[in-house]
Amino acid sequence: MLARLSKNQFVALLAGIAALILVVGVLIKPEKAPDVTSISQAEMQRLQTLTQRRNLENLAVYFAQIAASIQPGLVWIEEWASTGVVWNGSGLILTAGSPRFSATQVSAITTSGHVSLAPQMVSSRFSAAAMRAPPSSSLEPVRKGDAQRLDPGIWILLVSRQEGGQYLFTPGTYSGLALTRCGEFEYAAIQSSLPLTEGSVGGGLFDLEGNLLAMVLRCNGGLAAVTPEGVDGIVAEANSPEGQAERRFGIRVAELDETSRAYFKLEGGLLVTEVVDDLPADTAGLAPGDVIVGVDGNPVDLRSSWYKAVLPAGDEKFELQVQRNRKRVKIQFRAKSWQSKPAGGVSISGASEGYEIRSVTAGSRASRASILRGDRIVSIDNEQPGNPAAVREALSDENPNSVFLVLRRGSARYGVFLK
Repeated sequence: MLARLSKNQFVALLAGIAALILVVGVLIKPEKAPDVTSISQAEMQRLQTLTQRRNLENLAVYFAQIAASIQPGLVWIEEWASTGVVWNGSGLILTAGSPRFSATQVSAITTSGHVSLAPQMVSSRFSAAAMRAPPSSSLEPVRKGDAQRLDPGIWILLVSRQEGGQYLFTPGTYSGLALTRCGEFEYAAIQSSLPLTEGSVGGGLFDLEGNLLAMVLRCNGGLAAVTPEGVDGIVAEANSPEGQAERRFGIRVAELDETSRAYFKLEGGLLVTEVVDDLPADTAGLAPGDVIVGVDGNPVDLRSSWYKAVLPAGDEKFELQVQRNRKRVKIQFRAKSWQSKPAGGVSISGASEGYEIRSVTAGSRASRASILRGDRIVSIDNEQPGNPAAVREALSDENPNSVFLVLRRGSARYGVFLK
């Protein structure tokens, strides 16, 4: 058929076919896609907000799951009103210390119910206290992590228990580690965006794998997140002979050095450097600045001889030979356990005792003597300071003389030399 068409007829046929295709294409053309620019700015903002909210909700659920997995390693100690951390598989539980505590047993709320704990270590010198749960309690210890492996800016969690046993968690970001001085000790403490409050005392900072990075302890009137290594150091110090003597008797002593021998005009003896309110040393009348020269007639020049003479002790009675203001006195000293209650069940110290230290300049001789802001000067060279000028003169870096100060810090009196 195509062979019989002329050239003009063939061209006309192609044109008709093309026209037919064009018409069919127009008839079946898909609808035009909506123009995204037609969505309002308000609708775009709403969609973004919904997306952000969903992300935050997912993150909150994630944090809650991590906190829930940590919960079995934390307890609420009712008598202390603070969180405790199950430290190891033998039932050791650590929390913030309380030198006024007097019970022989405490009750803890755990994930599985109430457990009775036996206090083992409590001291005004250290910021941690230790208790032990019975083997039958089967408490789950926390896993400990290493903050040094973390990068600044990552998420961490502050987890603690509250009254009744409920737990709280707060997410924040990790900033790094810094050395923090608590009294005379230095510990590595975590810096973060997390707010440390009294409600978090005894709780812990954890990474997103549920590993304990730090424990929240009291430090110089504030709070610090001390790493597990630092907490272990506190426990080791408190269980040393010096820590046991301080805990049992409320006293710390130091061997005489060249300065103190010249000052007290003694060749031997142990200088009393700390006395805790209402504990046996305070009850017996010992004070910072006393020099113990003998126990039951036996001379003591070294701390090891002191510990040998008085540790271990139950309710033994000792006679101490003491030099006070260059006079010899005898003091009857009865050892008692740290659970002893203060007389009358209360402890009272003068609300305005001494002159308060408002600031301490780094590098000053006050700083070198570990004097802290908030300390109160009780006596200077065994005499009460008559006025602020006397305190400033004693503390001055221009003062060439050795000065012995007695300070009030919390529930204890401290003796320090300014050299």
